[in-house]
Amino acid sequence: MNDVAEKTGVSKTTISRIINQIPNAASKETVERVLKAIDELGYYPNQVAASLKRTTTRTIGLVMGDIENPFFGLMIKGVEEVVRSSGYSLILANSNYDDALEHDLCMLMLSKQVDAILIAPSGFSSCKQYAPILDRQTHVVFIDNYVPGCNVDSVIVNNYEASKEACDYLISLGHKKIAFIAGPANRISSDQRTKGFVGAMEEEFGSLEPSLLKRGDHTIAGGYRCMAELLQQPEIPTAVFASNNLMTVGALGAIKDAGLSIPSDISILGFDDMYWYSINQPSLTAVDQPAYEIGQTAAKRVVMRLRNKKQPSPEVIELKAKLIVRDSTAPPQPHRNAPKT
Repeated sequence: MNDVAEKTGVSKTTISRIINQIPNAASKETVERVLKAIDELGYYPNQVAASLKRTTTRTIGLVMGDIENPFFGLMIKGVEEVVRSSGYSLILANSNYDDALEHDLCMLMLSKQVDAILIAPSGFSSCKQYAPILDRQTHVVFIDNYVPGCNVDSVIVNNYEASKEACDYLISLGHKKIAFIAGPANRISSDQRTKGFVGAMEEEFGSLEPSLLKRGDHTIAGGYRCMAELLQQPEIPTAVFASNNLMTVGALGAIKDAGLSIPSDISILGFDDMYWYSINQPSLTAVDQPAYEIGQTAAKRVVMRLRNKKQPSPEVIELKAKLIVRDSTAPPQPHRNAPKT
């Protein structure tokens, strides 16, 4: 810091205030001069020592369920860009949708004295399991899911409405025998998508044939297994709706292995629009979640919590997903091929 002070003629106290992003630390010209000198000199502040003085580490934790999933990659990108531009560092951890591991990772981050934590809940059924985390008075924001009873901010999408709209679209094409590959029952987002699908089917047909609903686990293997089971039925569905991107991939594999053609033999619609869906043959109809925007919104919310002394009431912020229609869905054909045995 001495070198920066000597080069700029600015006091070390002011330089410290600029580095720590204290409001009104100096004029715009002085801030720019100091930042330029820091860059030219290659000066990197000792954040550990600084945190001891200011009782904050300027770090934010992010616990995700599955960082291998491209959907979460976009979400992480949105979080990271907001966090970095706001002067904070990000610590990322992966829970593998394991409740116990998620809890341990959150407690580890708290032991490192992060200023806040963003959590993609693995599927706790109640808020009790989060009590040890919330009792620390550290700011917490749930991302991509929420937990009933927890008085914290949550950023989600309109899973029920988006799922119902997708099913209504398949119905509008003339499909009646529509299958649904659901996610784990213990996640609110998964439960809402299932309810949206069931609601659309019951609204149109009065009831849903139980054999048309298969429970997966948000993995490629789970999607393949569920689709293979559906194709073993005496009368196969004319359309299938897979409730996340990885299960959509698995379902595609099972349909291909059965020797069926999309959409002439069976239509398929997925939840989560991936970058390659538009170039797949055929291109895939999908519900597009604004993953990047979810990440940005959650990060902005937590930064607001860190900066504002007056705290607004926690909110459930619901963003809108949209249906993107492509070539993998079409009206049911009267003469379809049967799966090969």
